Amino acid sequence: MKKLAEIQQDLAPTLQKAEAIRRKQLALLHKKRLWYIIPALIMLSALVAAIYTREYYALMAGAMLAGMAVFLIHTFATSGVGFEFKWDFKRSVFRKFVQIAYPAVSYKASTKPPATMLLKSGLFTSFDQYHVEDHFEGKTANGQAYQFMQLHTLKFNHSRDENGRDVTTTSPLFSGLLFELAAPVQLMDDVVIFTPSPSRINLDIFNGWAKKAKFKKKSIKELYPDLAISEATKETYQVIFRSLDTAGLLLESGVLKALQNFNERWKMKVHCAWIDDKIYVSLPCSFDFFEAKMDQSLQDPQVVRKLLAQTQICFHLLEDLSQLPFQQSIIMTNFDGNDSYDHLIDY
Repeated sequence: MKKLAEIQQDLAPTLQKAEAIRRKQLALLHKKRLWYIIPALIMLSALVAAIYTREYYALMAGAMLAGMAVFLIHTFATSGVGFEFKWDFKRSVFRKFVQIAYPAVSYKASTKPPATMLLKSGLFTSFDQYHVEDHFEGKTANGQAYQFMQLHTLKFNHSRDENGRDVTTTSPLFSGLLFELAAPVQLMDDVVIFTPSPSRINLDIFNGWAKKAKFKKKSIKELYPDLAISEATKETYQVIFRSLDTAGLLLESGVLKALQNFNERWKMKVHCAWIDDKIYVSLPCSFDFFEAKMDQSLQDPQVVRKLLAQTQICFHLLEDLSQLPFQQSIIMTNFDGNDSYDHLIDY
């Protein structure tokens, strides 16, 4: 991969063009922000009226009216400029950045992968609507195929208003990164999930094919107190599994160490599911990972430096997971299909 200085040099013409556009958009945004004088005047008028008449309900009414004005200005005036800047940046600067820094990686600013692919990891609850942006696709150094993206999922809420009319609103469910990686070994009819929040995991999707043994849930500290990871990770993470042998083999491979390294770089906690020949990792987060701030010059060297640092963290995770050491190429898991199986394993 090219060094930071080379990337900045190759990206300079694109940044120069994008910077000219950013300045025009920022000037437009400053003009539209003048509309916020209206709610400010409303509040000032309400305050004066309340003091003069000693009727303080006028202040409450003014606050409500000013709040509504702020909402309307943001929705129909200022937010549109920021939205346009965001997508201009992704489709010009960031796309060119990926082409220069990672020429073997395919990048799309937005796409629509099948919903079944997103759900089969068990890391998400069912959703009614979803949106994907910043979709990367490629192969690790040893040839393991991957894709990762920013994912946003929503659910519909159906209700009726005071007039009996149907009303549909949306609520956010998940926002963050999702990784899918071809695993270095294949689990035969088995699932192992590493999670700091078991309540987030959706095991319902496995009910159709995972009936031979029930899922178990244990903390890492209970299962492997001497595992070479931090005490905080041992206490935070739990493993959901059907075969203790399979879960143990994955833990001893260093998968949790790879997740811990990723967590420390992002200062957040990921969830990981190992299913058949795929590894899925999700990182819940509310902010956009690969964008620039509109009030920062695109010719500031820190813009490219930040993009490189953030993307490298993602690629390091994929490389770490694709190169885990195993003594065998396939993990076979056999269940006897009856309830007596549970007491044969010491959990």
